[in-house]
Amino acid sequence: MYQAILIFDFLTRQWPLMPSDASPTPASDDPVGSQAPTELTNLPDTPVNARTAPRLAELLSTPAAKGTSQQDAYTRDHISPYILEDFNTSRVYLSFEMFLHKVMNLPDDWQSDAHFMRCLDALEADTELRGKMDAYFVQCDVKNHKEQTLYVPASAVFNRATDVLAKLDGIPQDDTVYVYRQDKRRIHGSLDRADICPDLCTTIYRLWRTSKNNNHLDEVEERGPPNPVGYGQLIEWTDCKAVRRLIDGGVGAYAVLDKDRQDPRDKMNMQHALREAIRSDALTVASRLSDGARKRPSNSQAESSAKKKLKSQPSNAASSAHEFAERLETSYQCADYALQFMNDGGLRNHSFGNLICDDRLQLMYYDHSCIAVAKPLNMRADRRMLMLYLRPPSYRYPPEVEAVPGELQRLRKVNEDWYNILSGQVLLLQDQTGPFEVTLGRVIDRQTGIIGRCTFIVNATCASRWPGIELIVKITWSPTSRTSEAEFMQSVQEVAAHSGADWVLDHVPNILHSQDFPHLPDQVGGRLSAFLNSLHEDDWASSPGEFKYEDRVMRVSVHEKLYKLSELDTVSNHAQVFHDVVQVHRWLYDFPRILHRDISHSNIMWHRRRGRICGVLNDFDLSSFRDNTAPSSKQRTGTRPYMARELHQGAKISIRHLYRHDLESFFYVLLLLTGAYKLLDEPEVDEITKEKCYLLGDEKSPYKEWSSLHESLLKSEKEGLVRSPLNPYTHPSFQKLSGQIVNARLFLFYGSLAQQTNDARRAQAQAQAQWGGSFAPMVPSAQTGEYDDETLGGHWTYNNFLDCIGAGLPFERMYPVPCALN
Repeated sequence: MYQAILIFDFLTRQWPLMPSDASPTPASDDPVGSQAPTELTNLPDTPVNARTAPRLAELLSTPAAKGTSQQDAYTRDHISPYILEDFNTSRVYLSFEMFLHKVMNLPDDWQSDAHFMRCLDALEADTELRGKMDAYFVQCDVKNHKEQTLYVPASAVFNRATDVLAKLDGIPQDDTVYVYRQDKRRIHGSLDRADICPDLCTTIYRLWRTSKNNNHLDEVEERGPPNPVGYGQLIEWTDCKAVRRLIDGGVGAYAVLDKDRQDPRDKMNMQHALREAIRSDALTVASRLSDGARKRPSNSQAESSAKKKLKSQPSNAASSAHEFAERLETSYQCADYALQFMNDGGLRNHSFGNLICDDRLQLMYYDHSCIAVAKPLNMRADRRMLMLYLRPPSYRYPPEVEAVPGELQRLRKVNEDWYNILSGQVLLLQDQTGPFEVTLGRVIDRQTGIIGRCTFIVNATCASRWPGIELIVKITWSPTSRTSEAEFMQSVQEVAAHSGADWVLDHVPNILHSQDFPHLPDQVGGRLSAFLNSLHEDDWASSPGEFKYEDRVMRVSVHEKLYKLSELDTVSNHAQVFHDVVQVHRWLYDFPRILHRDISHSNIMWHRRRGRICGVLNDFDLSSFRDNTAPSSKQRTGTRPYMARELHQGAKISIRHLYRHDLESFFYVLLLLTGAYKLLDEPEVDEITKEKCYLLGDEKSPYKEWSSLHESLLKSEKEGLVRSPLNPYTHPSFQKLSGQIVNARLFLFYGSLAQQTNDARRAQAQAQAQWGGSFAPMVPSAQTGEYDDETLGGHWTYNNFLDCIGAGLPFERMYPVPCALN
């Protein structure tokens, strides 16, 4: 049913004309219960590109799991809402030829390029290549053929084209790019799902053999390389399907009109049939995705009920909905492959992929700003265009387009321990005094996502600049429109020095160096940005309209190391950290006028200063200056389990982010810390991160599903929690903070009540103005005072919340009198 709601949400976003009563209505009356170092001199050439997506490290801070490691709790359900959101809001559909030009770097003047034309002539004249293509199409014509029968014939076509072109240009075989069958073997070094891998993969031929064993190409196409292969060594992936109907027809995508001013999307987009399917029972139809290809455990009774309902539906509606669900699942599967390439292959910023459905070829490109999809090519009917795709490798895989640009990504050895994927790599940075080297160590954390910052946090050392200091290197793909975290901290230091508030510097990150590496205009991100952002309104299909590509930079910053909440050993230390960060958060709001906008579990950290534990408010990548009213990014801010209820409105609805929204996020962080974990007397060593950990997931927690709930359901859970007559659940090990949680929830409840009353009064006033005496008042007109929306009627305030946290505890109030909210 969860997957059904995701698909239903996709459908209703695409077609606003659908009946409003078709949307799901989640109910929640009572959701709570009792290798050698390599110098990285080519980093500036790394293309960096797109929007801010939710951080997986944040999403997985709350599920009850054995240990607090995010990876222990990770399932496909945790990421699917975000892939679907990316698919829904950032997908651009292009004609096949336009995709070749703008994404795959096909020269505009290719017909006048003598070498290029000589290569195409060689491909078209090669009888062996034609024979392999014919053999592939013969396999496509076999009745009821399985997709596995297409793997080797498809590989043979691509590899023969490579042989022809390599021979023509005199390229050694070891330096050529080949396609092989991957489905029979796992890809090593995957952090999340070692059992999920594409059907075909593309890599450098030298990886296919050892010095003692020179494998024949045919053997490798069928069996794969003899050596272990990791994502860092792969260039491209291909997924094969036996039927054409699974091709992405562009339903709901932003579409660029082709050179003939035609919409490249499938004109039979099934809109009418899908509406009928939704009216009949879209949720039941779509729930088929709970099993099948994704192999998620399902409730047998619910599955049986879904199948019975499905059989009772009109055949045309059910068939259309089934077909759409299959297409969406295929698109998800392709995005999932891209996700793994971008997250498990090192510091990648994009991924190339192919979807082959019978005799149709669809090209796909993913980066942190968009998902570009090509209109499918009929390989049987348009072999000339296919030859353009199989063009010289120097065009197909130019250096700036490679999925593994630079030595940092081209890992020489496969490491089963993903957290050591960057260990020993040397990062070459530069400041005003000159270049310096930072040696990377074990990965601490990373975001999982396609569209967004996708932050990597890595242990590091730098003996030349900061000897003896524990460091971390933070690498993000940040929007150019955003103020950098280093700029925020510079402002904080200046204001703190001017106002004498030196205490503040103990509670914010110490950023030692920050450096940006923008993509260049001739790189794929630069080309896409220039192309998409130069288009006019009439260059796009009328619905859903224009798409703006968000430019990004790869931002590398060096920080003094901070420590996680899971490394705190007592309840009072946790309370002290929260008491500190709430105060510094308000000071930042009042004086440098910075609103954090991403309060979450992993953004609240600590270190020791002068023998005292100090809470640190970390990660200002999504923050903004209050006086800057211009949008800083396309994507809203926040991490779903901790977002204020009002902000759960969907990506396309703009809600002004207020101070009280961050304050509400602090409440959810404290709630989930005390209600989703138990505090251990003795630490355990996390098997993956190798860190000491005092927190263990609480299996009884009513909040363990918050990280994977769809947005509408999560909002409902939070509304139910605030209004519930029951006290919020707290694990016994955090019992000392149960009173603080109860009192803070009461303030939030009273504020919510005041907000609802005010909304009802406004609605009444509007109705009376419209209908006059014919309108019967339903809300008492008496009003006790003017409602203040910034504080929910004076209930949800800094002082009230701080009093709750510090009740009965001897904490110093460093910022006792805040400025008035304005």
